[in-house]
Amino acid sequence: MSTKTELDALANFIMAEVPGEPSQSEGAGHTAIRIIRDQRARIEVLERDLRWVMDFAKGQEPWDDDGDVARFNQIEAALPKYTGTGVRDEEET
Repeated sequence: MSTKTELDALANFIMAEVPGEPSQSEGAGHTAIRIIRDQRARIEVLERDLRWVMDFAKGQEPWDDDGDVARFNQIEAALPKYTGTGVRDEEET
């Protein structure tokens, strides 16, 4: 498969499968790099928050003691809403 064919397939995938993309004027390769970096950062935040929740559930002192209710609300607000089908709901505006 040629590079152009591969990039066209990537661009088509991004437009069809990634909500809100393309959001910037850039090629498919740079868009994919930006999406991967954003997702990697999001995963790091979710892993940190999950560790906090697990520590709290085990009755241990949470590593980030900024108030239990406030922290749970912050974590919940950061999570995207999902339907039972595994498809992300559109953000409410």
